[in-house]
Amino acid sequence: MLQVRTVKVSNVSLGATLQDVKEFFSFSGDILYVEMQRLVLEVVTYDTERSQIAFVTFKDSQGAETAVLLSVRLLLISSIINL
Repeated sequence: MLQVRTVKVSNVSLGATLQDVKEFFSFSGDILYVEMQRLVLEVVTYDTERSQIAFVTFKDSQGAETAVLLSVRLLLISSIINL
């Protein structure tokens, strides 16, 4: 059975650092590696959207599963209180 250990995190603020991402996801499990990539996207209105993507690799699949569950819960909470 395939066990996923890496989580892709989209729309990470440009102000977020590698350490910020590590600290946020450290509650999910032991982190082996974090990679961050900056994105610049030209949209149809010629506005430029900028963000980062982070790939967080955990020691085991349980860490990745926990990270996904916590992220989904955070998204639900932020949409309820309009963060």
